[in-house]
Amino acid sequence: MDLARAIWAFAHGMVILEIHGRFPDGADLAGAWKRGTQVLHP
Repeated sequence: MDLARAIWAFAHGMVILEIHGRFPDGADLAGAWKRGTQVLHP
């Protein structure tokens, strides 16, 4: 259950940041998603 919550929190945070335009131009969002999911579920 802890892993599920952590994955949800990461995904939620990434989406909210993207919706609100908080990533700088040229940010590697695909790379951020990949790295974040690797860290949470190696």
